[in-house]
Amino acid sequence: IPIPNSLTPAAPQSCSSPIAIPGARPAVPEVSFNSLSSQGSCFAGLTDKTIKFPMGWRYDPRAEFARMGIDDTTKTYWRVSSTLNGNYKVCPSYPLINCIPAGIKEDVITRSAKFRCKQRFPVLSWRCGKTGQTISRCSQPLAGALAFNRCRDDEALLTHIRRASNSRMLHIFDCRPKMSAVANGALGGGYESTDHYYDKCKLEFCGIPNVHCMRDSLDRLHQLADRCKDDTKTYGDVYLSGLESSQWLEHIRSLLVLANRVVSRLECPTERSSVLVHCSDGWDRTSQLCSLVCILMDPYYRTVQGFATLIEKDWLTMGHKFGDRCGNSLTGPVGLRAATTETSPIFLQFMSCVYQVHAFHTLLTSSS
Repeated sequence: IPIPNSLTPAAPQSCSSPIAIPGARPAVPEVSFNSLSSQGSCFAGLTDKTIKFPMGWRYDPRAEFARMGIDDTTKTYWRVSSTLNGNYKVCPSYPLINCIPAGIKEDVITRSAKFRCKQRFPVLSWRCGKTGQTISRCSQPLAGALAFNRCRDDEALLTHIRRASNSRMLHIFDCRPKMSAVANGALGGGYESTDHYYDKCKLEFCGIPNVHCMRDSLDRLHQLADRCKDDTKTYGDVYLSGLESSQWLEHIRSLLVLANRVVSRLECPTERSSVLVHCSDGWDRTSQLCSLVCILMDPYYRTVQGFATLIEKDWLTMGHKFGDRCGNSLTGPVGLRAATTETSPIFLQFMSCVYQVHAFHTLLTSSS
């Protein structure tokens, strides 16, 4: 594995000059991106040395929060708590150590968790060390049909997140299509009623399909590859039309465009906004979007150690079901039946998006 020139964690980064990316199909005119980061090229500074961790790889969440400018010695509006979710008492799929607004009591967050699917309450994912703007994440609220249900503790928590982020507005990115969110509301889930209950919050639906659509898309891509593997010339037109109908590249493009939209919100100087991301359970599409935006906003995550930290921070510790999604934990007849509903290429899609970012920057670097 290549190693960067320095393994020293980077200083907290400004969100004023993120790296820009294309969609999976760069020729599409409606996809526009900003200039490349001046803080170093994408995944730059790599040598042919081998990375070594003599004591094994260890992720330290306190050190990562300190890198963002949040620790006991700095006066920020955030604090690191190991008691809120001690023994996983509030949320079993969350880490023991979480970063929460300093001005709110933990019992308020505990009550807010009861209003969130699987008790996955809003927590900090990333903070800009220069402006204080943040990316937070959670699961869908249990607002019910037409978002009539409300929780004042949950509303208070989002208000504290916005104030702690030094932001005028909190943009809520619901990764789901709006129809899916409405349908979930009929089953007890739902979305935030920003028109009535959540002050200075703006809700945007992102239209990313669920895990079942992604699995079906990859299955169609696999079937296409099997048909065309022996004679690519004869099946040239078949391959191209089949590739389009599989919608795999369209899904990759949608994730990249969405990540760029979030970056634009964080960058907008007139709005001075922070971001809250969620889907249904908050461990699939939410992990995809948060980690992609972190790569675009913070050069540290474009180093080997930073990338490993990112996987720990936004995927492993935040409860992404690698065993179920990759099909590695399924055995026996019951497991085979579950494999048809739980497997999905969520992490594979994320890695494909990372490849697109890397390949595009390499293309620009070689042509300049």
